[in-house]
Amino acid sequence: MSLVVHCVCGMTYRAEERLIGQTVTCECGRTLTIGRANPPTATLPTTRLTRAYVPIQRPTPARSRPVSRKAVLAVGAIIVAIFVISGLAYLRSNRSESVLSSYVADQNGEGQTSTQNHKLDAKPLAPAASLPNGTDIVKPARSKGWGTLRISNGTDFDAVVRLVDDASAETKRLLYIRANHGFRLDNVPSCLCRVQFMLGIDWDTTAYTFRRRESAQQFDDLFDFREKRSGSSIEFTNYEVTLHPVAYGNARTSQINW
Repeated sequence: MSLVVHCVCGMTYRAEERLIGQTVTCECGRTLTIGRANPPTATLPTTRLTRAYVPIQRPTPARSRPVSRKAVLAVGAIIVAIFVISGLAYLRSNRSESVLSSYVADQNGEGQTSTQNHKLDAKPLAPAASLPNGTDIVKPARSKGWGTLRISNGTDFDAVVRLVDDASAETKRLLYIRANHGFRLDNVPSCLCRVQFMLGIDWDTTAYTFRRRESAQQFDDLFDFREKRSGSSIEFTNYEVTLHPVAYGNARTSQINW
């Protein structure tokens, strides 16, 4: 019996049952344990795809019945009646138009009608406003940390990502990520933060929001950017997140009011 081992990067491996408990290195560099669930990384939104199948019922072909002679005669009579009625209506319409034209000519004196052209004022829509990818919307007051946050926006909407200190509610960073782009946020200081993001189109630089907003969410798990000094070295934290659902992702998000 073979076992299936999944990696959070999307790779799938098969191993024999006798190899339970041993480890294997994935192409992405992660170490996977055969026979046990791999630990989640809390960096990817969770998505699940299911397909439902229903049987398709084929329609039963209708049996054709012979057409009787009476039915053919009735259809012919209906067609003749339609032509007669249409002809009478056409003659009445032409007569009404001629009478109306004579009346208009008498009112105008010389029998001439004046026409006036109306022009519509059409203005093209302005293109949706957007900022350069990676723009700091609010300049960070302190950005001397070592932490990094790599963000991937695989949606068709622009995004604004906000890094908020969970204790003080202070906004550490606020940056702009364009649709189908990524960016690495460097120099993140030590903090226990929440990562929030808003998706939309047409950025309003005055109101600091999208004119056509799609959604506003935050990751449920906190991001612990910590730094630890050991002799002449510093241990710091790197995070990677995606703003779009990824197969085998396991970080959940919640809707928020922005």
